[in-house]
Formats: sequence, structure tokens, C-alpha cells
Amino acid sequence: MTTMMTLTMMITTLRLSIPPDKKHVLEIKETLSGERLKFCCDVVDRGQNWLVVLYIVPEEVVLDSVKIPRGTLSFGYFWEDRPYNAYHFVGSQGQTLALYCNVSDSTCIREDKIYWRDLMVDVLVFPDGTGRVLDINELPESLSVILADSILDTATTLIATRYSLLTELETKTADYL
Repeated sequence: MTTMMTLTMMITTLRLSIPPDKKHVLEIKETLSGERLKFCCDVVDRGQNWLVVLYIVPEEVVLDSVKIPRGTLSFGYFWEDRPYNAYHFVGSQGQTLALYCNVSDSTCIREDKIYWRDLMVDVLVFPDGTGRVLDINELPESLSVILADSILDTATTLIATRYSLLTELETKTADYL
């Protein structure tokens, strides 16, 4: 079976497992500079203060050293009470390609949209659980000390808890495949 056939079967199976009354949400990401990026996503699961969405990567991207092929399933995990969100990139055979965590704040989940502010620093977790902090040198000097400390604390916590977070999200994602 070809990789594309396997991926197509996974997407079809996933779409069949999402209730027919599934909703779409507009993910709105705002950068520190005020730029807004928007993505239309399928709601996979939701709770009182959390949301899981699916986005199918339209074009190949490279995250640091990880190649994410076109058609990769990206499960976005958002929480209103955590200072980060996470994208679990899943390959055509259901395997983890990467876990990409954005240090964030102001996450607000509504019925038809999710808003969050990207605080620039990211943590990339590889399938073997190793991790790397990204973009820490790009923080603007004009950033308040309180916000800068909060960003660094969150990145440090993500690195320290990366194995358990990877396990948590791999387990949850498996329920959606």
C-alpha cells in the first residue's frame, strides 16, 4: 500500500469518526507584533476549557530539522488554563513526526473560533522525546521583564515535562485515529 493511499485511508477514517454534526472553528493566531494568521480547522473534541482541532498541512514545511510532508495530520491542542498550545504532527502510518509547542497566552476558546497569542518561543519535541527550545533569541528587547520571565519559565517547564506531554498527546491522538 502506498503512503498516499494509507494517508487517504487515515483521513477518511478520521472524518468518519468525527460526529456528523462536527463543527469547524477559525483558529486565530496573533503574534507579538500584532499580525494575525487564520486557519480553518475541524473540531475533533472539546471540553469546558480545552479544544482539539484537526488541520491537514497543505504544503511541506520544515520545523527546525523536521520535515512535515504535505497532507500530514496536525492535531492542535489548546487549553485556556495552560501557557502553551501544542501541535501533534502525525505521519501517514500514524507515527509522531513532531510535537511543536508554542508558548502562548490569551487563549480564548469559543464555539466557532479559538484565539491565542503566540509569544515567539517554541519547544520542538522529537519522536524519541528529545527536545529543543526555538526562537528564544528572537524575543524583542522591548518585552516587559514580567512577560519575558513568564515565557522563559514556560519554555523551561515544557522541556522538563516533554516526555510526559508527548505521551499524553500521543495517547489522546491515538483515540482520534
